[in-house]
Amino acid sequence: MTKKKFTPEQAKEYAKKKDQQTRDIIDSFGTLTLPKLEEALENGVSFDWQRGWNPSGISAHKNVDGEMYKGGNQLALMIEASLKGYTSPYWLTYNACKKLGGNIKKGEKAYHGVVYGVPVVIEKEVTDNKGNKKKEQRSWTSYRSVKGGVFNACQCEGLPERFYPKPEQSNPDQKVPEIDAFFDSLGANIIDSTNGAWYRPSTDAVGMPVYSTFKSSTEWYSTLGHELIHWTKPKHRLNRGGGEFTAFGSTNYAFEELVAELGSMMLMQQFGISAKPTQNNVAYLANWIKALKEKPSILHKACTEASKAIVYLNDLNEKNTKGDTKEEIQEVA
Repeated sequence: MTKKKFTPEQAKEYAKKKDQQTRDIIDSFGTLTLPKLEEALENGVSFDWQRGWNPSGISAHKNVDGEMYKGGNQLALMIEASLKGYTSPYWLTYNACKKLGGNIKKGEKAYHGVVYGVPVVIEKEVTDNKGNKKKEQRSWTSYRSVKGGVFNACQCEGLPERFYPKPEQSNPDQKVPEIDAFFDSLGANIIDSTNGAWYRPSTDAVGMPVYSTFKSSTEWYSTLGHELIHWTKPKHRLNRGGGEFTAFGSTNYAFEELVAELGSMMLMQQFGISAKPTQNNVAYLANWIKALKEKPSILHKACTEASKAIVYLNDLNEKNTKGDTKEEIQEVA
């Protein structure tokens, strides 16, 4: 297959068209997801599979091949499954279901909010100020919707048994050793706090009230997850936003809080414990609904940043449980 060549004008027009398509897809993701998030918050829906810890991450939403969805897709499917009462974490296209010998149940409708990114590279020939010709590339990610949407395995029949994992129960008021081991492996400096939960950039420390002050283990893990998402922000980790933490009440601070809240919910989903937001979290997310409606792309961006933070924590956990005991922190110039 030969690579299509563009004149500079054609390349500019093509890039403009694809940029608009990407913006439209991202906005449509927010437009589809926001009403469901609003409904879930208003009705107190629990984003919860009612399972205890499962090392395989069984409650995180996956495609037919068992690959975990990331970012906004994970959030969107978590909300959709909670509202509809689906108990399988697997999602399939119509064709994938048929290929496995299954059928879509009569009357079931596909969910159309899943998007995926496709890397795009345009190459063009340019002339520098010395008259020399050279090739220049521009690359970006183009987002597209899954054609035909996806169905939860609970909307299908005749699929293999692996698509319907059995629930596991655990006492929600007890700490879970496997989850504690995950957080311990990160090497974060977590100290007791008598002044609420916080992440302090100046000392790179996370403060947590003692466990006995929380109403349940779910609230403890959700709060710790929130602060550890903040912990991934600095320059020597993910450098999220390219700057330092900003003052309370600023737009940047508010966006970072949204990232941390979504990241915490996704972590709880990964752990397979209740991801139902606390009353404070519900109020906080509800305050964002109006702003998100005005600019739906904010939700996609926040989900993407939250997903990057979770990948970072998972990679760090995998690295440190293979023999390393401490995170290697690069010196900040």
